[in-house]
Amino acid sequence: MQKASYFNNAVFVLLSAFLLFYYGMTYFQLGSGINPLFFAILAFLIVGFLFQSTGAIKIKHAPISGTSIIIAAILGAVVTFFLSTMFFGPVIAASIVGLAYAIYANRNERMKSLSGPVYCGAFVGMSSNMFGVPEIAFAGLVAGLVQTAPRKTYNGTGGTLGTIAFIATYLTSKIFGD
Repeated sequence: MQKASYFNNAVFVLLSAFLLFYYGMTYFQLGSGINPLFFAILAFLIVGFLFQSTGAIKIKHAPISGTSIIIAAILGAVVTFFLSTMFFGPVIAASIVGLAYAIYANRNERMKSLSGPVYCGAFVGMSSNMFGVPEIAFAGLVAGLVQTAPRKTYNGTGGTLGTIAFIATYLTSKIFGD
């Protein structure tokens, strides 16, 4: 197994553990006890890990650098946050950023490859206005860093960008205070 494969497997396990932990915490805080859905999600993640670790899933990506991903996530976050706090609400601001980038990126294949990081940054930018621009930029940086790892890990799985944005904003709120 290659070094990158170990890294992708570790990222898969960490993101999955984060997801299961917060799903479980939310469910148990509601006082509902053990839910069969928790075990179904756990089984799904185990099967996904087995497919990931055996290399059964082969996905091609356009060659883009990690730096480009990080910059795209930061820009998506900051622009969305600015539009959200100054003019529109968070949903409309994220929609504007996503639509504007899609129109812009339609001309260049390399730019199309950055649409995921930009929209992940837009999810980060939808955060509470209790953050300032430096905190949003930091959360965008974290989202970009996290997103550089699972390009092959969670590709095609719904909710990846939202989960990454949640992780980034959660860590930022813990670092900079609630």
